[in-house]
Amino acid sequence: MLEKDHKIPEDKHSTSNANPNIGQGNEDSDMPSAYKPILLRKVDEYLAWLESRNRAETTIVDYRYTLEKFYYFLRDSKGLECLPERIGKEEVEVFRRKRESEVGQKYYQTQMRQLKGFFRYIKNPAMDDMYLEFSEPPRPNVTWLNEDEIAELIEAIETPLEDLLVHLGLELGLRMIE
Repeated sequence: MLEKDHKIPEDKHSTSNANPNIGQGNEDSDMPSAYKPILLRKVDEYLAWLESRNRAETTIVDYRYTLEKFYYFLRDSKGLECLPERIGKEEVEVFRRKRESEVGQKYYQTQMRQLKGFFRYIKNPAMDDMYLEFSEPPRPNVTWLNEDEIAELIEAIETPLEDLLVHLGLELGLRMIE
């Protein structure tokens, strides 16, 4: 039975309107566990598992956002609650194309990797053989230091800390901004 003061708000998760509360708790994810849709319970289990693996809080929030987006996409497009094991390749592919058109390339890649990890966790093979082909983002022209520039940089070292940072940067190939 629902708690006395618990009201389920009107549906605000249509695919045409972005919900600013996704990933921050909402009417379905704030429900007592017994009343949550099965897919959202699996999302909660997965996020708890990630947390037990010492993933950062921001990572958990980002995963929740992606997985709730997927849940609301399924709910709104199918008009029903989906069982995790019944989600097929077709639903995933439609969601994939939708997200690709809505977000930047790098974030799209991140979301697809998050979704694929969730599918592995729930043992749903819908994404197992799905090759996520990502185009390489254009890389700015990178110019590397030549031998003379490296020697000049090493000669300019004045402190042990500078020595450590310069050699570390040279060995790892770090950019100046890093």
